[in-house]
Amino acid sequence: MWHSSDISMESLLDTCEFPAVCPVCGHRGGHIYLRADRPRRGGLWIWCSACRSFEHASIIPPSYWANDALIESFQLHAIPDLLEEQKDAIDAYMTQNYRGLDSDLCACCIRNADLSSLVCTQCHGKDTKAFLEGHSLVLECQSCGYRVVGASFYSPCEQDRKPYYLWIREDRIPAAVLVKLGSMLHIRVLEMKRQIENREKLNRSLSLKEIMEASRFLKEEGISHDILPAIRYSQYYECGEKLLSFN
Repeated sequence: MWHSSDISMESLLDTCEFPAVCPVCGHRGGHIYLRADRPRRGGLWIWCSACRSFEHASIIPPSYWANDALIESFQLHAIPDLLEEQKDAIDAYMTQNYRGLDSDLCACCIRNADLSSLVCTQCHGKDTKAFLEGHSLVLECQSCGYRVVGASFYSPCEQDRKPYYLWIREDRIPAAVLVKLGSMLHIRVLEMKRQIENREKLNRSLSLKEIMEASRFLKEEGISHDILPAIRYSQYYECGEKLLSFN
């Protein structure tokens, strides 16, 4: 039976050869599938043939993406049964054509998409408004009153469950900064001081929200540091809609 996992499968989006090693079970049964519905809007499926873990979400496809001719859009459902049947052909297509997501994940975010020029599917009027209510996308025609609500419109940052690490590049840091940083990250100050002096990354993995808050604090204090892996959210601090599920 297909099921979601506590371990994120999104690391497969950094892979360009399929089938790939599944981050959940470690078997080479990982697949991804992209389908662009219209400009800057589409669907994403990630699944594993071995452990039957899967993820499905809305996504803004890469700017270069062209759909395959293997499956019709109306055949697609959240559960990847049909995709599993076509996995060999899908893997071949993805390996040949997929080059990764656009580097800036904020540019791929549904919350930054231009939804101003939509046409009503009922009356074909051009006075259709689109807006987000929490994680639901609402399409509402101002002419005929037709209204559609779609679910699961999550920002890339909300789905980011990768472990991040902080590497502080300076070995002389004021004690007050160490104490504040240790309190923020729940790391013992002496342990953190030793890792910094040994030019090691801090050994505690951090969530996206934790690493971004720590990075902003270090920047304010003028302390050079690196984030591993690199952050791909150019508008994280400016976005008023970020991390809705964490509020």
